[in-house]
Amino acid sequence: MPTNLKLNDKLIEETVKLGHFKSKQQAVNTALAEFVQRRQRLRILDLAGKIEFDPEWNYKKMRRSRSAWFKGLHYRHGLRLLREARSN
Repeated sequence: MPTNLKLNDKLIEETVKLGHFKSKQQAVNTALAEFVQRRQRLRILDLAGKIEFDPEWNYKKMRRSRSAWFKGLHYRHGLRLLREARSN
């Protein structure tokens, strides 16, 4: 999608140079993708204190049986907690 933006030329050139990009477009697209990924990772911090800890949960047992993890209560419970946290 063509877009006209007024960008800081020095930042663009530095980004192209540091990232060894072939074009300004590639540099900007990569920078935007990295920005989005970083912000999404930071959202995990919002979950601090909102997820219940089960001291009886045996993560080693769950590792042995992947299907049990995906079909099990812990997975569904985790999804519910994530949905609740996102809605808040």
